[in-house]
Amino acid sequence: MRKECQDLNDHITALADGEISPEEEKSIGLHLAHCQDCRSKVEDMIKIQAWMKKSWPDIKPSKDFDHRFIAALDHEKASRKQRASWLSGSQRWVAACVLIFFLITGGIWVTQKEKKLTLDQVIISTEFELFRNMIVIKNLEAFENYDLLLAMNEIAGGAGE
Repeated sequence: MRKECQDLNDHITALADGEISPEEEKSIGLHLAHCQDCRSKVEDMIKIQAWMKKSWPDIKPSKDFDHRFIAALDHEKASRKQRASWLSGSQRWVAACVLIFFLITGGIWVTQKEKKLTLDQVIISTEFELFRNMIVIKNLEAFENYDLLLAMNEIAGGAGE
């Protein structure tokens, strides 16, 4: 691809929107006069943008969007402050899972001295606990974002009013 064609590709949307300087417009016009491929691309882009403007009306937020958005943010800040402690709920769960993991692996270590577990048994037991902990953590992450999802849903619900 020629440098002029690459330069045009970098600015094709701005050109179709009419957002280029007169100097750029003159330079691009000279290029389009000699390059059918670029001229076709620009014509296609203009047609697509015209179709989009005609097909999709401007979507504007409701009149009280700003107020409701700020209120939702304030609510979220307040709920986060309320949850803030030495360990938040999800951190407590993670700490509990880590503690359980160490208790189990410590138990395996003690048991291994007594029963002489094979390496495969230790690996399988550890992987099983890690898998269970991973499931618990994923569920906690989804639950932790639940308030934010509710707030966003409330905001989105009022946007069409």
